[in-house]
Amino acid sequence: MTTLHLNAQTEEMIEAIRKHYRYVETNINNFELVNDTTFEGSTDGATIRSYFDDGGLIKIRIEYLGETGKLHREFYIDEQQLLFVFDQEFHYNMPYYIDSEQAQEMGFEEGFDPAKTKKLQHRYYFYNNKMIRWINPAGEHQASENSEWLEKQKYYLGELAKLR
Repeated sequence: MTTLHLNAQTEEMIEAIRKHYRYVETNINNFELVNDTTFEGSTDGATIRSYFDDGGLIKIRIEYLGETGKLHREFYIDEQQLLFVFDQEFHYNMPYYIDSEQAQEMGFEEGFDPAKTKKLQHRYYFYNNKMIRWINPAGEHQASENSEWLEKQKYYLGELAKLR
């Protein structure tokens, strides 16, 4: 199989995943919603929203909360197969409970300022339990030879399995 053919197949898979993503987001209010909370993996807890379409799990949104940031992670699933993971990391300039007065007492110039929160986004595409694309916050496609590729693949498949 040629590289050109593999790239064409991958692009078709990516487009199918994007189509599924659009379907889920367009119809999100029509799905059954189950809310849950956990303190596993987060200093300030996490909220978990699971969405079901005709009884089948279609999306999980988990929001991990911490004193210096938060993470929104969304899993998109079709027929029990992971298709897409969308991570949004938010990094605060200071812990959210440190105001300007406290910061100055501690020797810092400023307290928590939501306007100074830095946001990073990662996108991970899957097909048949294999990651087929990873896009980093700079919008760069990571090569499957990247030393973290298999670690990321295993991590997200494992996290989804624990959330189900």
